[in-house]
Amino acid sequence: MQGYRWIIENWTNETFRFEDEEEVNKRVSFAFYNCNNCKIEIVGKCQNVSIQSSKKPDITVDKVISQVELFKCEAGVVRGKNQLPMV
Repeated sequence: MQGYRWIIENWTNETFRFEDEEEVNKRVSFAFYNCNNCKIEIVGKCQNVSIQSSKKPDITVDKVISQVELFKCEAGVVRGKNQLPMV
C-alpha cells in the first residue's frame, strides 16, 4: 500500500480479497496491473478501482464511490453488489 492506494501487479491465477477496515475504506483506491485470470473481491466502500493491461479479470465490488476503470483488458467481468456508479 502506498498512501491510500493499493498497487497490485504481475500476478496470474490468483484470488485477492480485501475486507478489513484498514484495507478498505472510503479513502482507499485500488490499482491492478498485469493481473491475468485473477479474481478480485473488495468488501466495503472504496474510492475507485483501476485495472490495466490484464486478461480475464473477475472483479466483485461492494461499494465504489467513483468508478471501476478497465484499460487494455481482455474479456473482463465486473460485478457491483450495492453501489457502482460507473464502469
